Amino acid sequence: MKLKTKKFKFDAAHRLPDYDGPCKNLHGHTWTLELFVIGRPQHNGMVIDFKTLHKQATNVIKSLDHSYLNDKFDNPTCECIATYILQKISKILKEHSNIHTIGAVLQEGTGGSVSCTYTGTGIQFQVSS
Repeated sequence: MKLKTKKFKFDAAHRLPDYDGPCKNLHGHTWTLELFVIGRPQHNGMVIDFKTLHKQATNVIKSLDHSYLNDKFDNPTCECIATYILQKISKILKEHSNIHTIGAVLQEGTGGSVSCTYTGTGIQFQVSS
């Protein structure tokens, strides 16, 4: 099994309405998204072509970049946004039988991050500060 990663950045604002603290107010971040796939290399030696991963991610990131995330999510937490991204690009699992796991590490600005993985049966989270 091989791991392949690609990083992306986007800017977006949000507020956390259910949070008791300063993040309840409107604020913005430069978000860093690192996508990864785990699977068997294909006949060409690649788990997945970076162009394919880039195309899938870019379509999702365009919808988030320079947006107000509360217009898209009721409670735009890092976990919620990472789940949304994974759900949108999970078709990679269906199109590439050699890939068994796809994941995302989403970081809010220079602060904490959330890591989530999707195996086709569900999403698991790991949060770090």
